Amino acid sequence: MSELIERSNSIKFYHDCDFNLESTYFDAKKKLFELTFSINQASYDVPIEHEEWKIKCEETIDFRGFNNKILLPYIKIEIIEKHPLLLEYQEGKTDFFIKDAPLNLNEFYGEISMILEKEFGNWIKLDDLFWNLEDCFTKDKEKYLAISDSLLETVKTICGKYNIHYRSGKRQTGKDLGFYNKPNSKLLIFGNTDVCPNHYNFKQHYVIAKNFEFERIK
Repeated sequence: MSELIERSNSIKFYHDCDFNLESTYFDAKKKLFELTFSINQASYDVPIEHEEWKIKCEETIDFRGFNNKILLPYIKIEIIEKHPLLLEYQEGKTDFFIKDAPLNLNEFYGEISMILEKEFGNWIKLDDLFWNLEDCFTKDKEKYLAISDSLLETVKTICGKYNIHYRSGKRQTGKDLGFYNKPNSKLLIFGNTDVCPNHYNFKQHYVIAKNFEFERIK
């Protein structure tokens, strides 16, 4: 584990250090995302040490946030290998076809939203499954979804409850998943479990990538 990760999760770091984002760099061709941070440590409001760190994210898939210098309250760093955000990259997907529409569309959507929040911390949202919510059941004779393994039984249960006919097709794995075949992906999250657990979406900053390197540069 990186020294920076350990320190960022300590009480002393939270109270005595000013942890700021200084710059970001993204190379889309190389899939490289770099973040540079400054740490200014003070004692009784007197500056005593300045550091700079760089985090290099290799084979970057996605990232959120990092558009503001101030990270508070999300300054506690963690690398997670199993998380709802990683499901679509680490799991197989099943071709799933919904054949008809629910009688009460708003109720159907509402229940799915509540289940996604309860089971997946709202990291997976309704529009990740159903886009164009108002018209998606009226414009197509059969609605197609690609459902990750962890979501499949949930979607089947909801469809059964609302008497919606469906059929399951081929389960895709490995190279069949194309871009989404990223079994070694990891999540670098800047959170604060005193505010919100990292398995719940509360607008924490994060990067999804294959590998993370930490380097103190000053």
